Amino acid sequence: MTINLKELLHKYNNNTASKEEIKLVEEKIEEFILLQEHTLTDEINLDNLKISDTTVDTKKIKKQVNRKISNIIFLIFSGLISLLLIFYFVITPFINNLYFNPNEKKEGATIPEFNLVSAVYTELTQPYLRLAYVTNKNTGIGTYDIEKGYSSVISINQTVFQNPTIRYTLKRGQTIVPNEIPYNVTMPIQHFEASDDDSMYESLKQQKLTKIKDLPSSSQLNVALSFKEPLTIAETLALLESDSIPSDSNFRLNWFSVANSEINLGMDWFGTFQILEDKIGRNDPYLLSLNKKYPNLFPGAPTSRKVYDQSKDFEEHFTSSLRYIIDNQELLDKQESHYSSELLNKVLEETNNNGIKINGVYLSGTPKAITTFGSKENIAHIDVQSTELYSDTFSDN
Repeated sequence: MTINLKELLHKYNNNTASKEEIKLVEEKIEEFILLQEHTLTDEINLDNLKISDTTVDTKKIKKQVNRKISNIIFLIFSGLISLLLIFYFVITPFINNLYFNPNEKKEGATIPEFNLVSAVYTELTQPYLRLAYVTNKNTGIGTYDIEKGYSSVISINQTVFQNPTIRYTLKRGQTIVPNEIPYNVTMPIQHFEASDDDSMYESLKQQKLTKIKDLPSSSQLNVALSFKEPLTIAETLALLESDSIPSDSNFRLNWFSVANSEINLGMDWFGTFQILEDKIGRNDPYLLSLNKKYPNLFPGAPTSRKVYDQSKDFEEHFTSSLRYIIDNQELLDKQESHYSSELLNKVLEETNNNGIKINGVYLSGTPKAITTFGSKENIAHIDVQSTELYSDTFSDN
């Protein structure tokens, strides 16, 4: 009889086991079933079994998991902050440097060159306005909001001459200007030719003079006087009965209109003073260096000239102003409206070849003063820009 259990089971399954072997297998099966039943009913004593003393600390595991999650969140947050800082302080400035920046200052300068060009350009093109301030706010990559504030030399309460503020945008090399700019656009000085009908203009002039004489003596007029023939600066000052900047109490010279065949340009001796007043007062080194390169560009800044010559100083001021904005063409192109540098070059060339001639002036004054100058032989036309019935600015006394 086979005793090996594996062989017995093999014989049992193949029906080749003897009666004794079959009986032995069935006894073993009964023992196995009995043992299984005792196990399922927990009747087996497990006290003698060796069980590990190791227990699971769930609180400790939770703390470790929370700490890891917190570390991951902190790393992600720190990474985002680092990326934002890098973008704001490194990438954005780098990209901004690829575009035009109106806040850029040249070495040694205390004011952006864009502001200086804006002030000079205003003087050349606006008879009654002076640039008071410029703000250039960076609002995006290569994008700046420009605000310019102007003061008017005419102190009257009329909308057209109120101190305007203009706003526009420089966006990645493009100048984006609103449809309407609140500029004081004055009538230009008229140009007269030999073929013009002198009698007709003389009649119109006399009619205006008659009306001006009828105004109260306390009135203020702002007028443009057009000359029959262009005059030198010295001749213009003589017409105004002065040999230097007129300082009479009953009138003020606001602007010289420079005669040329292209456009209406002119100059105001104090045109750039307001925006540079504090810097001129302390003899700003950068302004002095510009005045050396462009003589009398900023008349308020001291120069090395030892001999004072009013006419020559005026001529230098005008030609220097033209050369300065032509040399800064990129800044000129970023103004809210501008003449091309090619056109300005033609004016400069004509001025250099023929000298500076004045074809008219803008004045503010009492009726008596305007009548005195308007009655002069060389005055062809009087254009009254605005009036005020009572003025504290001027007096004939």
